Amino acid sequence: MNIGLIGYNCRTGLGELNRQLATYCIATSSYPGIVKWLVMPHPIKPLVPFESRIEQTYYNFEFDVFDWLKDIDILLFAETPYIRSLPQLAMSQNKKVVCIPMYEWLPDRDDAWTKYVDQFICPTSHCYRVLTDKSSGIDPRKCVVFKWPTEPERFKFVERSSCNRFLFLNGNGGWQGRKGSKVIEELLNIWPEAPLLIRSQKTFSLGNSTIEIRLEETDNRALYSVGDVLICPHSIDGLGLEPLEAACVGIPSIITAGAPWDDLSRFSVDRVNASSSQRRMQRLVDWYEPSAIHLKEICEKILGQKMDHISRYVREQAEGRAWERLKDSFLSLVISKTNATTTFIN
Repeated sequence: MNIGLIGYNCRTGLGELNRQLATYCIATSSYPGIVKWLVMPHPIKPLVPFESRIEQTYYNFEFDVFDWLKDIDILLFAETPYIRSLPQLAMSQNKKVVCIPMYEWLPDRDDAWTKYVDQFICPTSHCYRVLTDKSSGIDPRKCVVFKWPTEPERFKFVERSSCNRFLFLNGNGGWQGRKGSKVIEELLNIWPEAPLLIRSQKTFSLGNSTIEIRLEETDNRALYSVGDVLICPHSIDGLGLEPLEAACVGIPSIITAGAPWDDLSRFSVDRVNASSSQRRMQRLVDWYEPSAIHLKEICEKILGQKMDHISRYVREQAEGRAWERLKDSFLSLVISKTNATTTFIN
């Protein structure tokens, strides 16, 4: 049961998901797994070198996808197949097609590639609820939930003794600023002296504050070298990797009150009140607007407070959800010959 992975290898959320899959889910002599990775070019992000026993092939427009599929039994991808005809082509060759969906980017049209997917491994409970709703157009028997694992063996734990500084990671901002840069701007307008470190791949307004924005580190492990509490006032997330990564190093998060972040409560210290409305991405989704006023109240409440107990707690929770513990369960879902009829929740 050879698995072929397709997707980005770059500094994006999807690139990080693929790196994890290519690290923990490779085939061994005793268990089937990923044997090769078709690396797709990102429109703007450069390739990240990655050493692996997996065969890596770099896609171009002359690439023979039909030939690449020949030696695999299962096609695996996160969010999108990149080549629209690929799921149908794989199915025509009797390959199993497995998608790790980011629900907000799943098309809801009748002619979509989703009808050729045999199994959706939903990384959050909210994603599973969305896809198994009657209005989704997806057969609920094809869906299973597997909450995304963590990497405590990769991130060094450093106990936070007290809350002295907050950390905000903006990345590239996300679709329509979904990471929360607008909320941070509003926060700094009402609290310009906030003890906050910002790391971002792009600049954005800071209101009246003179807080420095530092460029993000090349290695995501270095992002969490400073800060005691991570602020995540996100508007929408397919997964929410930052709180999982932060927990591994002993940093709890302040998350948005809503879904899918309710899955992350064990890694958080508090939740920010938010209003919600619907927006259309690939489908209609709930879009949250976290309150900067409430965020300020939370930060002021925990600033200076002891954090050692919760720092150790979130690390312990991360260790219980580690890839090393759960990779076999994930692979057994991928290689199963029947559609999922029950959910797996770690």
